[in-house]
Amino acid sequence: MRKAILVSVIVVGLASIWFVSRESRTHHLIVRTYLRNTENLKPDSIVKVDGVELGAVKAVNLRPELGKRPVEVVMELGTDKRLQIPNNSIVSPEAEGVLGPTFVEIDTRQAAGPPLGNGEVLQSVEPDVTNEQAARAMEKIGTVLIEESQKLRQKGTSSPK
Repeated sequence: MRKAILVSVIVVGLASIWFVSRESRTHHLIVRTYLRNTENLKPDSIVKVDGVELGAVKAVNLRPELGKRPVEVVMELGTDKRLQIPNNSIVSPEAEGVLGPTFVEIDTRQAAGPPLGNGEVLQSVEPDVTNEQAARAMEKIGTVLIEESQKLRQKGTSSPK
């Protein structure tokens, strides 16, 4: 019985050491950006860097004192390697398709600044038309097309033969 307890303690101890050493090798970076509106972003939304998923939104805060960009988005990025994201990279809210979930895209392709530090702010760009506005416009277009199609069918069935 003593041997079983001793073996269990050793196994748990080694597993704990392995887990802690593995965690410490992961590089984490907390960054913020400011947007005009939320674009349906919420905590746990995906964050991609040049199309590669590297993190998640940790918080979306309303900060009206900031004026034109009152939505603060706090993101956590993490990889096994040290992140070298230029500090002049651009953040934009994106969507998976027209009606898919919103995620954050960090574009480094045109950036050439020094590496981004923990807690720093990235500039953002947002489309003039939000995904929600585009979806409503598409819905209206669909409604008009259905109505016109029904009118044409009615004309076709009511015409003399």
